[in-house]
Amino acid sequence: MSDMGLHASIYEQLRAYADALDRGLVSLRSKDKKAVDAGCAAVVALLREMGNRETSRPCTKLVAMILRQELPHIMGHGMDCGSLVQALDKRQPTEDDLAKLEQMASVIDRECLRTYSRIRGSV
Repeated sequence: MSDMGLHASIYEQLRAYADALDRGLVSLRSKDKKAVDAGCAAVVALLREMGNRETSRPCTKLVAMILRQELPHIMGHGMDCGSLVQALDKRQPTEDDLAKLEQMASVIDRECLRTYSRIRGSV
C-alpha cells in the first residue's frame, strides 16, 4: 500500500471516531432528555470500546494510543475512560465531563488534520 493509501485509511478510521464522538457531544448538550440519554449511551459505548485493552480492532488501539499520548499534555493526566463511563452510567454529564469529552474530540480532530496533511504531502 502506498503512503497516501495508508494515510487515507488512517484518516477514514480516525474521522469515524471523531464523528461519533462529536455526534454524542451534540446530543449530550441537548435540552431534550431523550437526546441526552441517547448521546450518553453512544458516548459510553465509544469510551468502553476505546478503553478496552483487549480489543483486536487496530483502529480502536490507534485512537486509544493517540489519546493516551496526547491527553497528559493537555489535561495533566491521561485518558480515563473507566471513571468517565462509570459517571455517565449513573448520572447526566457535568460540565467537567463534557470538557473531558471535548478534549478527547479535539485530540482526535488534530490527529485527523495531521493525517490529512500527510495525504496532501504537506508534512
